[in-house]
Amino acid sequence: MNSPFKVGALITERAELYGRTAELAALRVLLFEVRNHVHLVGERKIGKTSLIRTLINEADRGGSSVLCVYGDVSRFVCESWADVYRSIVEITHEQLEVRSAESARQLDATINVDRKSTRLNS
Repeated sequence: MNSPFKVGALITERAELYGRTAELAALRVLLFEVRNHVHLVGERKIGKTSLIRTLINEADRGGSSVLCVYGDVSRFVCESWADVYRSIVEITHEQLEVRSAESARQLDATINVDRKSTRLNS
């Protein structure tokens, strides 16, 4: 019998998540309705990254004004909770820079399309 679970593979689409409906719904409420900060912490290899990546994809597709930031804190040497939070701030800053650059490219593309459309209609 084939298992529906993808062990070791990153899942980014809701249809591929199995048995995580309640967790996904709770995270969605906290992020998009309550607009609260969420830190998802747990043992290795239990699907934390897949849950977060799925939410980020949903937020991006839905045009959400919520900024979902994913960062692997394990790449930092953290000896205290202050180090962990400094790592989170650094990751958030990196993600904001990436998102800003993406937004600027999308805006430029939209402006160029509008300019071409205006020239064609003249």
